Amino acid sequence: MKSMMLAYGALAAGINSQPLQQQGAADYYWARQLPVNHGGNIIGWDDSYDFSQSGLKIKLKHKGAWIIRNSWGKDWGNGGYRR
Repeated sequence: MKSMMLAYGALAAGINSQPLQQQGAADYYWARQLPVNHGGNIIGWDDSYDFSQSGLKIKLKHKGAWIIRNSWGKDWGNGGYRR
């Protein structure tokens, strides 16, 4: 996916919006499959992003995150973006 983004730009992604709507959630991580009900764009990545400071209850083995831009506007996430 990273090489595709470098060559062509942002990728469209089908996601489930339920975890995105959690109040106060600064990060998005969902390990189970959910039905797709929303779209967003993967606009980049951060290989050094450390979820241990995110407040998530799950402990991940590796660092790194995709950076997504949502269609809900600047009031969502961090100015419309989230990892």
